[in-house]
Amino acid sequence: MFGVTPEQRGTSGFGSRPTPARNAPMRPQPQGQSRNAPRRDPAPSRLAYRLHRMWLTPFVRKIMHVGLPGFLIALTIGIWLSDETRRAQLSGGITGVIEKIQNREEFMVHDMSIEGASPVVDKGLRAMLPVTLPASSFDIDLEALRARVLKLDAVDRSSCASSPAAF
Repeated sequence: MFGVTPEQRGTSGFGSRPTPARNAPMRPQPQGQSRNAPRRDPAPSRLAYRLHRMWLTPFVRKIMHVGLPGFLIALTIGIWLSDETRRAQLSGGITGVIEKIQNREEFMVHDMSIEGASPVVDKGLRAMLPVTLPASSFDIDLEALRARVLKLDAVDRSSCASSPAAF
């Protein structure tokens, strides 16, 4: 204190006894650590720092967000398809879906019209063509039918087309 001499301090009325020193309460220690154990440095290790910097590079981020999930999906599919019965089941299911779509009513051809031919040629063409109606438009090979019709001597020119039904 400023301006107070040691003689005045003793006459202040509080006595000349010094104040006893108090011990501060102890902080609770985490379990498993002793009181004398050195404290851990809060800074990251060199390895942790380098790994953290590597994670921030665009290449590693792309690998982790795109490459690793893609690899895991490909690995899962590869393991699943390694079994012969699963592959047969999958191909059978896909074939069934394709056949269902191709045999829908919208794709069926119900009648065939032959234009510009005499009744005799018309009847001969219908008999020789290997198409039984109704047939799916996916099953009819129009180019092969046209080539077969052009082989006849009575036919000068031919065009084959499949058109949707009129609504």
